[in-house]
Amino acid sequence: MNTSMKEYINLTTKIIRSVANFSVANKIINDQDIFGEMVGEVMSADYNWDGRGNIYGYRKQRIIWAILKYLNKKSAILL
Repeated sequence: MNTSMKEYINLTTKIIRSVANFSVANKIINDQDIFGEMVGEVMSADYNWDGRGNIYGYRKQRIIWAILKYLNKKSAILL
């Protein structure tokens, strides 16, 4: 699979908007560091995918885990 950085950015944006509410999605997409981590998750998903199931579903699951990790970290800071 030969995916460009622009394609990874567009794909990551699409996945984030589909799994997170509007407020969380905008906060992640507008924060360069956090969004970069999310793009990295999609790239890692492509690298680590074992061929079972659907690649898009695996990418989406990795983004869900990354968002949950981000939200847990953010709530721990607030406590």
